[in-house]
Amino acid sequence: MSLLIGPAAWDPTFADSPEIVPYSGPKAPWRGRRRPPTSLKPNAMGLVDLGLWPPEPQAPADLDAARFAASLRALCGWMPPKRPARYTEWILEGSKHFGVDPFLLTALIYDQSRCKPRHRDEAGFGLARIHPRMHRNFITSRSYRYWVLEEGRWNPRILAIPKFLFYEPALMRAESNIYFAAALLRISLDQCPKNDGAFGSLRHRHPVSHVVWGDRVRGTDAEDRILTARRRMIRSYLGTKPAARGSFKGLALASPLAGAPRKLTSMMGDDRDGGRRRHKGVDFSSPRGEWVRAVASGRVVTAGADLPGPGGRELAKGESRQWAKRKLGAAGLMVTIRHENGLRSLYMHLDDILVSKGDEVRQGERVGTVGRTGIVSSGAHLHFELRYDGKHVDPLPALGDLAISPLKTFRGIRLHKEARRLRRLRRRQRK
Repeated sequence: MSLLIGPAAWDPTFADSPEIVPYSGPKAPWRGRRRPPTSLKPNAMGLVDLGLWPPEPQAPADLDAARFAASLRALCGWMPPKRPARYTEWILEGSKHFGVDPFLLTALIYDQSRCKPRHRDEAGFGLARIHPRMHRNFITSRSYRYWVLEEGRWNPRILAIPKFLFYEPALMRAESNIYFAAALLRISLDQCPKNDGAFGSLRHRHPVSHVVWGDRVRGTDAEDRILTARRRMIRSYLGTKPAARGSFKGLALASPLAGAPRKLTSMMGDDRDGGRRRHKGVDFSSPRGEWVRAVASGRVVTAGADLPGPGGRELAKGESRQWAKRKLGAAGLMVTIRHENGLRSLYMHLDDILVSKGDEVRQGERVGTVGRTGIVSSGAHLHFELRYDGKHVDPLPALGDLAISPLKTFRGIRLHKEARRLRRLRRRQRK
């Protein structure tokens, strides 16, 4: 199914609350697994119509460990020299043992911890952010007991996990955490979608949601992020060029972020500063540190820091990091590229700049990394603009099915309704 093409129009028939999976089968014979109640909260960034997502790509067969390690390093960012190879060995071993997709397992640990083995917060521990309290009642004698609905009955199953003890110190070690993550992914694949209705899950696409949420899935943004990371990992492993499915005046455009389609959190024309100005581009949902790529070939005309007041400062390669923590203008660190048909693409709020003014760049070439320079309150994201003949151009129709409008998410619909209410209120106050 194709994604939205052209300007996004708000559809008032869209519901602003997700659908709960209905259920009429036998009661589940276990108490639902969940993380500590305050540790994870849904953010309403899931799509209203899950059918807008295209089919996910098949995982490559006969994997080469060296190429896989290089792709893992590209996805995770900086790692000690020997770590990608060690993680690759454990990921491929765990995936083979439990019969799960190694690209999905890698995407899970990337999304949950950014590949940091000592990660720890209220939601869980280690690479896959596993919380022992969520699973402790199901583990005895180095085996995991769970149930699968078959022919109208919940039948018990036992998954042997003999290699490591399941407790907090083991979860803080990379090898054992990867092992348990692969096992939990296997269990989720076996149980979903049979356990969705039994615990009142929101409708979702993939069993990986249960690894994140437990038996009751409360949001779909986590699986969207994980599957996006999986697409990025597969693309990197295969070395495929970015899909140039967008277009502006005959110029083919690719996505500025790999793993398309990508969700937008804000679009051109949205209110800013209480309605005093309008948003001049679109914001891509993205983790900090992700590579930003040129949407088309061209010449870099700006690579530097936006400073408060008029003007800015050009930066050479390697100079951007010294500005990342200083007070910058609203655009932060930014790159502008002029393309052959006169179109200009702008990439803002970068953490790092990888090009210099005057450089010739090819479509898909890395120009920076996603950050939050120049941002006052929101999280890291990529602000992307297009300009032609001195005017701003809406990037959404130009990118086509490479980007998904925020008005296709529950959060976007709610914000749109609130913006309409505030505009009506301001008009009444001016009368």
